Amino acid sequence: MVLNKFSEVESCSFSRLGALARELKAQECSQYAGFCCLAQARCEHTLANAPGEAQALTNAARSFLKAEIDISELRCPSFKEHLNAAINCYSHAIRVHVENKQPALAAALSIEVGDALRSLNRSSEAISHYQRAAELQYQPTPQRIRPEHAQTLEKYAWQSTEEDPVVSCFSEDLFLLLQSIVMACQSKDLESLNSLQVELWPLLSAEQNHLLHLVIQELTHPAGEGV
Repeated sequence: MVLNKFSEVESCSFSRLGALARELKAQECSQYAGFCCLAQARCEHTLANAPGEAQALTNAARSFLKAEIDISELRCPSFKEHLNAAINCYSHAIRVHVENKQPALAAALSIEVGDALRSLNRSSEAISHYQRAAELQYQPTPQRIRPEHAQTLEKYAWQSTEEDPVVSCFSEDLFLLLQSIVMACQSKDLESLNSLQVELWPLLSAEQNHLLHLVIQELTHPAGEGV
């Protein structure tokens, strides 16, 4: 009975915060709407509801950003407190997405921060957020890779400090070239891939060279796009 009453009060608080945020936003009190969304995010965090927390943080960030843009358009003096609050909320939302293995959503928010900073003539600050978005997009998606394939990829993607029987059977030159191939594939650097293919050609068997050719062909012309 007590738990039911607690849930009712909790639900009521959520709905009130949401309604108040919408009302304040309609009245163009964006910064106060941001505080309401931030309170929602804290409640969602307490309930361990990561998607709800990320969404509330994003709403708070957008509200604080709107407040900063309004001040900028009016050419009023500002200590950038609303902008700093927006960036902090965006950063927190990005961290929540990353922790829940959602790099695409995290990257989208990083781009949103970069675009916002550019619109406020802070392009130099936007660069780091665009770089962060690129890094998040380049991260491999574990759910699309079989565990045994991921283990093989790791051997060539990172330099190992431990002796590995698979790695030790290659010459140092061949291993470094294969490692370079993996990094070039991850960054989709076609120019480097073509150069590496020439160097690897005499070191690989006919079947291995054919597989490498297919990999480069797929990166150049992804399936479904035609050649």
